[in-house]
Amino acid sequence: MGKSNILFSPFIAYCITFSVALLVYLLNWSYLYPNLSWVLLVFFLATFTISLITAFFFRPFKIFTYKRQTSEVSGYIILFLVAGYVLEFAYSRTIPFLSIASGLSTYEETRVDFGIPTFHVILVGYTAFGSVFYYHSYITQKKRKYLIPFIITLILPLLIMSRITITFIVISCFYIYLMSIRRKVFQKLLKITAFCMLFLFGFGLLGNIRTAADVSADDVFLAIGDARDSFRESWVPKSFFWAYIYISSPIANLQLTMNEPVYNPSSQTGVKDFLIHEFFWDSISKRYDKAKNAKPVSFTQINDAFNVGSIFARSYIYMGVPGIYLMYLFIWVVSIIFTLQLNTESKYYVTYMATFNALIFLCVFDNMLTFTPFSIIGIAFPWVEKVALLFKKRIQHKNGS
Repeated sequence: MGKSNILFSPFIAYCITFSVALLVYLLNWSYLYPNLSWVLLVFFLATFTISLITAFFFRPFKIFTYKRQTSEVSGYIILFLVAGYVLEFAYSRTIPFLSIASGLSTYEETRVDFGIPTFHVILVGYTAFGSVFYYHSYITQKKRKYLIPFIITLILPLLIMSRITITFIVISCFYIYLMSIRRKVFQKLLKITAFCMLFLFGFGLLGNIRTAADVSADDVFLAIGDARDSFRESWVPKSFFWAYIYISSPIANLQLTMNEPVYNPSSQTGVKDFLIHEFFWDSISKRYDKAKNAKPVSFTQINDAFNVGSIFARSYIYMGVPGIYLMYLFIWVVSIIFTLQLNTESKYYVTYMATFNALIFLCVFDNMLTFTPFSIIGIAFPWVEKVALLFKKRIQHKNGS
């Protein structure tokens, strides 16, 4: 049933994610953070205003239809995913979670060396989209045959220590849950809030595992993030500093880059590199850089450990202040095109809406619209399910004969 609700507009997702980052930034728990400039504040005020106007007046964003979900081949697709990860573990001769937890390797070593080239990208993308798809199926049908595949698709990225994949899945599922709410909204929102707090706490604990050391990882992280004395002495659990830094450091890096740009924007190669690196999938830009023997531009960081600057940091490096406005225009255009071409009658409609909103949400960290695993793999998921369905029918036919 259709209902008027702009909550699920990607433009609202944009406003929420950057508003949250800015509000968390204002907690001022780190000595490393620079003061926010008027140029940056005006930019966000302008883009928030445009986003809200678009969300309220662009009709496709105002009408949302929640659809029930089901799948006849969940087991087959899960078998494909598990087999894929087994191949990757065999190829890399390691399981990252066990290797890092036991101290045999560092996260950076596994991040660089793990996985089968190209295949790894496809596998991670299908894991993320499939996880959201099965969560939607479970919350619709309340059947264990969908819950088990969902849990498996959460365990698999955990085994490769891919927090970005787990975060993408959690945010997408959060949207699915919101879309499904019909009654007792306040009670359910309280549950969501409690879950978010637990997720942030768990985020810090997982970080502790990744930073395995003889001393407390929390203490190490407080030192790396140069936590203020006011935070150290507060009642807030120290593990929450991980979430604080990860949520707000992209804004800090963006502001620091605007204060002390690594490159003079006017001296850059300009529009060509800007378009290739910021508008095309990273699988294309990486090949471009390899052919040119070049590297992507780097932005200023508050600390080498915090290397994300939102979707806007590199845009500023390439073209200065006009670059961040052009990047917002890119977000605006992509969101409009995506919404217009989406088939509202498709059973994948809700999954696509949730995952696209998650992409926009994660743009607070990096340019997720160019991140190949999450941005294009979901497009082919319906075809994979069709192939699995044909495979299932052939097996049933043979068994029947």
